Amino acid sequence: MAPPIPPTPPDPKATASNAPPEDAMETEHSPLPHVPSVFLTFLASVIGNPSNRAPNGTLHINPNSLSVIQQMMAAEATRLAQMDKRMDQMAKLLETFKARLGSLENACGLVATRKPAGTSTGQKSYAGATG
Repeated sequence: MAPPIPPTPPDPKATASNAPPEDAMETEHSPLPHVPSVFLTFLASVIGNPSNRAPNGTLHINPNSLSVIQQMMAAEATRLAQMDKRMDQMAKLLETFKARLGSLENACGLVATRKPAGTSTGQKSYAGATG
């Protein structure tokens, strides 16, 4: 009985790139593409529609479109108010985090300035020799 045929190794060119993980991490912080607002897109289509223009250049909007625009404006105002509230919450959380980080840094600074137990004035500590 013949031994089984070994599997074909994967082609490195056909698999994932050999980029280091640091390069992959940088792409996570790239800005997302700008997605236009549905409201602004709709408003631009209403304003830009030549059939909504009178010969003298004034804009005429039918009642249905006006109602939709008003509803979208109300929804946009609600969304912005919620976003503003969330930003205030995040700012408070950031201040709390900064305060906690500051106290931790102060506590670490106090620990680092103390001499380790068992050391004399002429003897260097391990932390002082390696730091």
